[in-house]
Amino acid sequence: MRILHTADWHLGDKLHGYSRSEELHAQVERIVQLAINRAADVLLIAGDLFAEFLRPREIDAELQFLSKAFRLYLQTGGVILAVTGNHDRPPYPDIIRTTMGLSSPLSQGDVIQPGRFVLTNRAMLGQVASVHSGRSVQFLLMPYPTPGNYLDAEEQALDREQVNRRLRDTFVQQLTKFTTHAKFRVDLPTVMMSHFAVEGVSPNSLFRLTEQQDVLLPLGNLPSAWAYVALGHIHQAQALPGMAHMHYSGSIARLDFGEMHDEKSVTLVEVGPYGLEGAIERIPLPCNELRSIEFDDPETSTEQLRELVPDWESAIVRVMFQGDPRHDGVRRARAKAAFPRVIFPRRQPIATEQVSGPAIEVHRNSQASDHDGIVRYLDSQVSDAAERAALLQLLPQILRQVSQ
Repeated sequence: MRILHTADWHLGDKLHGYSRSEELHAQVERIVQLAINRAADVLLIAGDLFAEFLRPREIDAELQFLSKAFRLYLQTGGVILAVTGNHDRPPYPDIIRTTMGLSSPLSQGDVIQPGRFVLTNRAMLGQVASVHSGRSVQFLLMPYPTPGNYLDAEEQALDREQVNRRLRDTFVQQLTKFTTHAKFRVDLPTVMMSHFAVEGVSPNSLFRLTEQQDVLLPLGNLPSAWAYVALGHIHQAQALPGMAHMHYSGSIARLDFGEMHDEKSVTLVEVGPYGLEGAIERIPLPCNELRSIEFDDPETSTEQLRELVPDWESAIVRVMFQGDPRHDGVRRARAKAAFPRVIFPRRQPIATEQVSGPAIEVHRNSQASDHDGIVRYLDSQVSDAAERAALLQLLPQILRQVSQ
């Protein structure tokens, strides 16, 4: 059986308010065409199919896109299996999973028929038979361990470190439990797909997540005897240390500036009756470049700015200002004229004595997770820098009112 392994699509994602949909949709179409051209029986999506904080109309738009993008592959008998990641926020995964099961529900250990798309936020065991060889492979789908799926209300009220420890332990227990499940087929090669970070793996950068917020699994708890372990969550493609058959496929695009030097790819594997056959193949994906520049002089011309970015027509350009903020409006206009894909991150605070004229204060709160999550949301959804700054100034007052 030939399997194309991908992860971390983040459909609907925005970078400082700039929509990535055009590039992400092109990547998905490229991946589906690869699955068809390379005769992949199964396409795996190892978590984070969608971006965080999507509105209902945005989810609907992405589902409409997927319906069109997947159609030909599913019509040829391909199977698409996807698990939820930490960015696939409720209630959408539950709604999608329930809707998918209305006409043809799946139970643990069932055979998944050709032409089926399965997205699950619950641990699931199933089998797929190759339409090319007729051979079957067993799949264990393990979504990202979230408190809502794994912990009771009392456990969810614990502090972050305790919650993560409980999530890790419960995840490992459930994984072990499936190996003794009545429907588990020891006579079939097994592929596990999941979305988590493994201790000892260098993430390069955790996508909008800190190590303190994440659930780390020990490498020793993973089933080393299984044919292949398809992982998502780490955006840089890599194998686990000493385990070539346990693989992160990486994200499908450079989603933030921590990934600006990453090479993106998908992973093609062949699973035979006794396990992995042949070499694991990484298939490169072309990506838009991410560029970053600074300029202070509001009189800088369009031509001068473009000289700083040779691939300015296709690159996503991050423009940062360090001078007098009263000239930022002019600078933004210059940058927008120079680059078709331009973003403006939040200004770093500057000392008021560095600015001539009336003092200007840029409010920056250093409180923990709730504040930081809202700031990330504003960064991703609000493209206008002035509007974003105004909302940030209101944030402390809003948080105080909520806490009262």
